[in-house]
Amino acid sequence: MKCDLFVLAEGVTADARGALTLVGVNQRAIATASLPFSVRQKIVISLTDEVEGPAGHEFAKLPDGDLTIRVTDPSGTPQFAISQNFKMPKEDMPAMMPKIANIIADIVISGTSYGEYTAQTTFRTTDGEEFSREFPIYVVPAPSPSK
Repeated sequence: MKCDLFVLAEGVTADARGALTLVGVNQRAIATASLPFSVRQKIVISLTDEVEGPAGHEFAKLPDGDLTIRVTDPSGTPQFAISQNFKMPKEDMPAMMPKIANIIADIVISGTSYGEYTAQTTFRTTDGEEFSREFPIYVVPAPSPSK
């Protein structure tokens, strides 16, 4: 199994063919005119049963797992946390076709101060494999309107 994609996005949808479409990928600056603030984002993780090495040559099982997300403020105080179990697709794919599982989770980034917040995300499979990523999120004052 390998992790092909691990991003923060403003929005996620599927296009007409069912392909994953992301909006506002990795825009990690939040400009807010006032405090406190609250913003929704999405964590997107794409896992495949392909093993590391030449693509399309070998496949492994795609195990179920748990997703844990935690957001902390600039002082390190937790502001948001969630843990969720995910079941991976079990249907058979044609030979030489990988299974791909997209895990999409909503997060809320809120706080009472400007500075660097951190969104920490971990996907841990039932067989012990783990993928982690930290996203710094910068909360800054909104620019003053020019006269």
